[in-house]
Amino acid sequence: MLPTITASGFKQVYAADYSDEMLAVCNENPLFLKAHFSKQDIYSTTYPKQQFSVVLSSRFLFHCDDQDRLFSEFERLIAPEGYLIFDSLRWSPRTWTRLFSEQLGGDVYTNSTSSIYKLADAHGFEVIDSQVILLFPSFVYNFIPGILMRPLIWLESIWPSLLKTKQVWILKKR
Repeated sequence: MLPTITASGFKQVYAADYSDEMLAVCNENPLFLKAHFSKQDIYSTTYPKQQFSVVLSSRFLFHCDDQDRLFSEFERLIAPEGYLIFDSLRWSPRTWTRLFSEQLGGDVYTNSTSSIYKLADAHGFEVIDSQVILLFPSFVYNFIPGILMRPLIWLESIWPSLLKTKQVWILKKR
């Protein structure tokens, strides 16, 4: 996503991670030259209050054990009328057993639609839109042969939304 964002004409793009390893990978990638990287604790970043008109948080909420605290920081960072774009897990087999949790990156947390609306409202956001995506948990897609992707995309187009694993959200700060 970051190459698309930096190529889309945004004047400034900031990217943050807590992992030194991830930051090193990003800093070495020539596609990311226009982004300003920094190591940040997502619960208390060093960015000024209301610094951003848009915050994109990708693949993070479902690893977050204190979502209320996270949304407090989003509320602090985003200017009035600004946007928060993120994804949440609706369900995951990783929540059914801890057997493979450590090997797959730790615990994950799921969210119902109502829990996202509750978080949004409590932190001064309104839900603008959401889209339910993915037939399988996202890590499974790493193992699907390319030749199967077209039929899978078709299957996802007719698959009931209730059974899809992930939801992408757009919220607007009041």
